[in-house]
Amino acid sequence: MTSSLVGSEMCIRDRKNTALSLSESALREAKEKAEKASEMKTVFIQNISHEVRTPLNSIVGFSDLIASLVTGKEVDEYAEIVRQNNAALLGIMDDVLCISDLESSPSSMEKAKMDVEACCRVCLDKVRSRIKEGVELVFSPLFGKENSILSSHYGIEIVLSRLLDNAAKFTEKGCIELSYNFSPDGKELSFVVTDTGSGVPEGWDEEIFERFTKADTFYPGLGLGLAIARLVANKLGGAVALDRSYKGGSRFVFTVPTGI
Repeated sequence: MTSSLVGSEMCIRDRKNTALSLSESALREAKEKAEKASEMKTVFIQNISHEVRTPLNSIVGFSDLIASLVTGKEVDEYAEIVRQNNAALLGIMDDVLCISDLESSPSSMEKAKMDVEACCRVCLDKVRSRIKEGVELVFSPLFGKENSILSSHYGIEIVLSRLLDNAAKFTEKGCIELSYNFSPDGKELSFVVTDTGSGVPEGWDEEIFERFTKADTFYPGLGLGLAIARLVANKLGGAVALDRSYKGGSRFVFTVPTGI
């Protein structure tokens, strides 16, 4: 009787072990399929983005050339419309390529000694053409202080460019300001992008950093800019957040370790 009971328990245990083993095998297989599908998706996005960007670059270049050869009030107006839409398309392709590259790259970025003020000026020059007429672009650098940190110039440029571009998109009048400051111990650097635009609606403090999310669907774009900014900031060991205490528009604070 006891022997029969023990045998039955062993049989049940064996069946459970077999079922568990099959379940683990199925999970591993599903995980491998999901990883492969994700990898294929990333490669597809990168390939299609590169393929679209190549002819788009030609369209942009030859549009500018045609506009420079033909003059006239109407032609100038049409040429400006073409330029603006070319820039918008290139921006979309850059965001798609950037986020797919970031997903497939290592979790951190290579760091080297860099000049903070020089990086800021590069980002300001890149966004200047997208600032609306009548809006002032202000830069408040630190004078008489060390401006070098150990970080990724490329990564910081990505974040600041997206934050400034976001400000340019939503600011119709007033100003956009970029400033930065070091923490008292010198271990952290904070960039601040402030604008006098429409601001971020209540309840959207975190949602605006999600991919393909737009607080206002009226404005063009895929809703990737702030998502990219936060993703890169995290790779740099820093963070990006909305400063809700500011009421005159929007203010974003980007903090990053100085590596010092």
